[in-house]
Amino acid sequence: MEMNNFANIINRLIHIIGIKAVSDTHLQNPKNLWMINNLHLKDFMNMKQTEIGFEFSFSLNNEVVYLIKKKDEQKEEPPVYIANDICYTNSSFLLLIEMVKWMSVQCKYVYKTKLFGLNYYTVREMFPELIRIKEFPLYTLRLSKHYDAITFMKDDVSLFFIAKSQIVLDDIFKKLNIINTKTQDVPYESDVIIGGQLRGNMVTGKVALHSRLINIEIKEDDKIYSYINEWIAKLTDEKVSEIKKTISEKIIKATFSQADNITKEAIRTHIQSLYEDLRIDFINFECKPLIKIAFKSEKLYPDYSVCCYLNNKGNVEDCFLE
Repeated sequence: MEMNNFANIINRLIHIIGIKAVSDTHLQNPKNLWMINNLHLKDFMNMKQTEIGFEFSFSLNNEVVYLIKKKDEQKEEPPVYIANDICYTNSSFLLLIEMVKWMSVQCKYVYKTKLFGLNYYTVREMFPELIRIKEFPLYTLRLSKHYDAITFMKDDVSLFFIAKSQIVLDDIFKKLNIINTKTQDVPYESDVIIGGQLRGNMVTGKVALHSRLINIEIKEDDKIYSYINEWIAKLTDEKVSEIKKTISEKIIKATFSQADNITKEAIRTHIQSLYEDLRIDFINFECKPLIKIAFKSEKLYPDYSVCCYLNNKGNVEDCFLE
């Protein structure tokens, strides 16, 4: 990441928490590390210079000590090492992610959600500037010039909205139709949805797909039945197989992107194993014009859901672990 771009993003982040803008001039090397350190963020980062370079750790996980070696200090994007093994080549993104994780804990105006009930297409429109690095496949940062706020997706796909004020946060709630989570569930009768429950304007329940009952979530309206039936018709065995092949390849390649010793044959074996292990667990229809499908993988990713977003043609637009 270029230093000017890194400095611009940092200044947009600190604007949200009310800190004055910083300059990337007259900084010691490595500049990205010193820029963060000079912010003097409370309980964020510990840094010290040693004979071999700069060692630093983050308060949220101070057991992990990172190292920028002395020979790399002059580089605009110095690599980061752990125990002398290269960890990340993109130190700037590591610093950004750790700073936003800190903001999600320290900032006053933060809203955390699991995406269920949110229109992710609208989120992408509101925060169109995507920052994602292949080295960090489970982290996503989104920015917007029109909001004093950011979104941050963590490894468990918890989505955080971090805002400058409650007014900004309330405006985000309004545009995303976020409802009061304390609203009580009431039974929802339907010929399509089995065991339906209505909370606010959101319906949850199960639908029959390929002789199995699948959990679903959708916004209640007069087109709910036709919309669900249209998608069930699209999700044929052949289409589901195609989706599984696509996300298996993407997830496995992202997982092993930093592994030096793994062979192409081993990668292909892992892809096939994940493909055979995937089972649909949940469908979220409340992402129009996208839908979200969550698969379960009991063998390879037992503690996660393997998720993807499909466009209205049934093509995979994004996939991730949740």
